[in-house]
Amino acid sequence: MVAYTTPSSIQLPERVEFPVSWAGHIPFAFWIVENLRPKKIVELGTHSGNSFCAFSQAVDRLELDTALHAVDHWAGDEHAGAYDTAVYDDLKRYMKNRYRDRPHLHRTSFDDATREFDDGSIDLLHIDGLHTYDAVKHDFEIWRQKLTANAVVLFHDTAVTNRDFGVGRYFEELAKEHLAFNFSHSHGLGVLALSENLPEPVLALLRGQADMNGLLPRSVFSRLGNAITDHFYAEAFCKVEERDPFHMGPDAPSLSEMLRMLQHNAGERITLYTGFNSPKVNTSDVSDDLPLKILASGFFSPDHYAKLAGLSTDDALALCRHYLDEGEEAGLSPSAEFDPVFYAQEYPDVVTSGSGLLEHYLFHGRHEGRVPMSAEGVIQEITPPETTKSDVFAKEE
Repeated sequence: MVAYTTPSSIQLPERVEFPVSWAGHIPFAFWIVENLRPKKIVELGTHSGNSFCAFSQAVDRLELDTALHAVDHWAGDEHAGAYDTAVYDDLKRYMKNRYRDRPHLHRTSFDDATREFDDGSIDLLHIDGLHTYDAVKHDFEIWRQKLTANAVVLFHDTAVTNRDFGVGRYFEELAKEHLAFNFSHSHGLGVLALSENLPEPVLALLRGQADMNGLLPRSVFSRLGNAITDHFYAEAFCKVEERDPFHMGPDAPSLSEMLRMLQHNAGERITLYTGFNSPKVNTSDVSDDLPLKILASGFFSPDHYAKLAGLSTDDALALCRHYLDEGEEAGLSPSAEFDPVFYAQEYPDVVTSGSGLLEHYLFHGRHEGRVPMSAEGVIQEITPPETTKSDVFAKEE
């Protein structure tokens, strides 16, 4: 029995600290620990500890006998930026008070830390260090011999392509040889399996399959995760009268900057409550209402669509508008969860109804029992025309 919404995945995190780029994957961290039941978890790159605290909380709540190890020199790098020892001291203090001496913090380099672990001993490895292509490839290769035959490896920042980030490119190469799944929210998180000898729920997620409730993994975990990051920023706004309410230090963003972060890529925010549980929704209230609702649904992936359409922008709203104006008619998929070509061929009545294909599915089709793509889960992509209205973004800049 496969379920993505479980008591573990919907629990609230006990600790979330700035920066929150990983916080959107906390529900998945709870879920993967619950379903994989690893005997040893190792994290490469911990910073303020959002991911490691999530793994530790899951192990504690589930009463597992799992060894927990975090490796970091806690000095920062060209991508995370430099930070002082207070980040390490705060995390160490929290871990000791909350979990005593169970989670181990290794303040050393990734390479040196390999000597502290036996070959074939790690069931879940999380790589989140320097994010260049060469760096992440090096980290995976030197730690691979430490993994068990059925290990799962997580790669953070697969959706980031600027500042010489190369995690996504390397993960795509690995995904050609291994069973893999990639989340696009919260900077992206790649999930890689070394074998298919895994629990049924983990295999289902890696294959992108719906669970017993018909819910798809990207939609579930992006919604749950974005709720956590939204809550973090909302608390900051509520405490605007307090100076540095989260003790984030002198380099922390201002509240106006956090508001900008919250508004950026609005499509990932589940706080845009859209009434998707209702079979009929009025989408003509305001001009941006439809694209915002589509973005919030989890069925539109800005990174997926931008790459498919050959567009170089990270403006999620502009990309969604482009899909509605041109992409859908050209047969381009908005995400890995919806195939407009299949939907049009399978339901010709929708084509003649005058409604957009994805719009119809979200507001009507799925409540009528219609399916978003073929049972094989293969997108029937159509090559986009050579002349795409990419200048639509230049007008908005």
